[in-house]
Amino acid sequence: MIIINCANPNNAEAILDLQKRAYASEAEIYNDYNIPPLTQTLDEIKDDIRKQTFLKAIEDSDNNNIVKIVGSVRAYGKDKTAFIGRLMVEPKLHNLGIGTLLMKAIEQQFTPPEATRYELFTGHKSIRNLYLYQKLGYREFKRVPVNGTVTMVFMEKQILFNAIPVMDNDNNNKRMNLQGNRIVQKFSELHSSSAGVVVSRPPPLQQHSSISLSPKRTQKSKEQRSLLICYATAGYPDAQTTKEIIATMISAGADIIEIGIPFSDPIADGPIIQEASFVALSKDMTPNKSLQIVKDIRNKFSDIPI
Repeated sequence: MIIINCANPNNAEAILDLQKRAYASEAEIYNDYNIPPLTQTLDEIKDDIRKQTFLKAIEDSDNNNIVKIVGSVRAYGKDKTAFIGRLMVEPKLHNLGIGTLLMKAIEQQFTPPEATRYELFTGHKSIRNLYLYQKLGYREFKRVPVNGTVTMVFMEKQILFNAIPVMDNDNNNKRMNLQGNRIVQKFSELHSSSAGVVVSRPPPLQQHSSISLSPKRTQKSKEQRSLLICYATAGYPDAQTTKEIIATMISAGADIIEIGIPFSDPIADGPIIQEASFVALSKDMTPNKSLQIVKDIRNKFSDIPI
């Protein structure tokens, strides 16, 4: 079970360790290991906890009574704006909804009339963050270059309270029990399994009509050259342009076309595909729309393997 409550100075060391692990991937993206989250000191973390609204996400295991901090976020209010910063989640627990829970929890700490908007920022190459914030309703309103390699993207959202946290009896500690949340239930199921992993078994393979690669391989073997495989992200920069790009690839001599379906965190694919995926998702590209692009290409180029 994931529980979100207020951090205290005694949590500072654990949060600092988590922060260094969480921001290591950001440092790698920008090739800069002197970013503020990695250089912040223990005393500075303690000071932030005292001065800001500082939340932590803890994994409460019923099996061994071990409580571990797996996420954190902080914010402060000024001039009717809640400034949110340093959202972090244990790297091994990405894509389980913990970041979303933390964001919703920190937003619920700031209510009108004291605050009427949220504001935050992240780096322009931080695709995971940009996608999450946009999904939560944030919109970019300015960009500020920091140096030759980093540009900060500032995002904002007007405050709309449509959800109330479930408070337990310890209201003085503002402890929010989110066990009923669908995402947390899935997280609990994952960690309650005997192996610690949820296995999703794919359905049996079905036969589909497609273009075989064998003729291509045979042809190119006779020509004594390798196959040229070209890649495009579906929906980048938009659906129509994607089809035009792929048509140009085929006309230029591509033997095989690979079409990538965009998703939220293609970290292993590198910054170029990350950026393409983010742009495609921001244009409402979906798996079904991606398959429609494949269908349209197939109708025009029936002999090209995709």
